[in-house]
Formats: sequence, C-alpha cells, structure tokens
Amino acid sequence: MSGRVFALVLLITVVLISGVYFAFTYQPAVDESDDSSTETLEADTIPENKFKDIDLTVFNGDDSVSWQIKSSDISSFSQGELLKLSPLKLTAYDENDEVLYTITADYCNYRSALGEMEITGSVVMEKDELRMMTAHLDWDRDEELIRGSGGVSFTSPSYQLTGGRFQANTDFSQITVYKDEQERAALLWKEVGKGS
Repeated sequence: MSGRVFALVLLITVVLISGVYFAFTYQPAVDESDDSSTETLEADTIPENKFKDIDLTVFNGDDSVSWQIKSSDISSFSQGELLKLSPLKLTAYDENDEVLYTITADYCNYRSALGEMEITGSVVMEKDELRMMTAHLDWDRDEELIRGSGGVSFTSPSYQLTGGRFQANTDFSQITVYKDEQERAALLWKEVGKGS
C-alpha cells in the first residue's frame, strides 16, 4: 500500500512542478495573418516613427492648389499612411505660387493613401482680410471640398457671420455657411474678382 501512496505522491509532485514550469515559460502562438481590431487599435496608437520640424507638400485632385504643411511634431502610423501632426501650420498656394490662405490648428491627421485630412483643435483660417475660426475641418481629395463643423465664425472688417458648419472649395473662393446641422438656413458667399 505504501508503494501506491508513494507513486501517487510522486505523480502529484511531477504534475505540480510541470504546471509551474509551463506557467512561467509558455508563450502562446500569435496568428500573424489575423486582422483583429486590437492590432488595428495598436497600429493607430503606437507610432512607428516620430519626427521633429517637418515640412511637407500636399496637392488637391487637379493640382490647382498645393498645401505646404509644417509641424514641429509628427508621428507616423500604419507604414506611413497615417501622419499625426501637432501643431499644424498650413499655407495654401495656387498654380502661380501665390498664397491663397493660411490655416493654423492644434492637431492634424493626414491619411496619405486616401487623400484625407482631418484638422482639429483651435482651427483658424486667414485669407486676405477674412478670418475663419472653427473646431474641426475635413478635406477629401476626391470631393475637392473642405468641410468645417463644431461651430464656425467668419469675420472681416465689414461683417461677421456665424453658423453651425460650412463647406468651401479648396481655394476658399466659394463658401457655403449653414445655420446648424439640419441645414435650415444657408448663406452663400462668393468671392468676386477685381474689376467685377
């Protein structure tokens, strides 16, 4: 009987020691081909590269407007397809390299493959004597439109206009301001050329 007890105690001891050993040394296999949301989340939260003092140029769909983007802090995600910039200084130029307007903001997310830009924070656009302030700007290269939301105000020496959101073409020569998100009222402001 004591031989059976000894064998049972020995078996239990071996099982316990093996369990402790595997608990500390076992690493589960990771499926590299799995496109889980956790990997996507990590790809957008852990930068692959960080840079300082970046100067980058982006063009609209027909190359009629270019944006010179400057930022003191830039992080690259998803093999460089998502760039996060902070703070942002953007200068827009026409085809003749004349300055159209400038935009400053706290943050910018630029998705290079999609041609999309999201600008947030204290967004300020200045064009001649016109100054626009909003909380959020979106640009899509395919649509050739800039959209602002989160409240917007336009001021110039002769007027002040406020609304809930707006949309403009890429050179800001045509701007539509909406009263609120439901589009109950709108004002169309169109720039006219000199001598008109």
